[in-house]
Amino acid sequence: MRIAIVGNGNIGAGLARAWSATGHAVTFGARQPDDADVVGIARDIGASVATIPDALVGAEVIVLAMPFTAAPAVAAALPSWQGRVVIDCTNPIGPGFTLIHGHTDSGSEAIQRLLPGALVVKSFSAQGAENLVH
Repeated sequence: MRIAIVGNGNIGAGLARAWSATGHAVTFGARQPDDADVVGIARDIGASVATIPDALVGAEVIVLAMPFTAAPAVAAALPSWQGRVVIDCTNPIGPGFTLIHGHTDSGSEAIQRLLPGALVVKSFSAQGAENLVH
């Protein structure tokens, strides 16, 4: 399966390691695809790195593992999200661990509104990143 992951922190890199090890083609979508950190992780696990739009365009599954506040910019990376499978790993947490969403709707509902037509699933945002290798 072709999987694009936006975010190469603990969650994004952990998922990439697990999925690459099981034969999936993982591409990190990065604002700066030549960034040494993301290039190093990709090299270590056999993944690739591309700009966010280039990573998303051919992906069968798209994983959002970046800060919640980056979602509008990522949403603009594709002209259409229709039928795209999106795994939302974001947490709508603001400064001082305040909730950005959660009083009248959820962060995933906000993500869904940003990605009309996408099939958004919430996962991998409540457990520790250290568990992802298993």
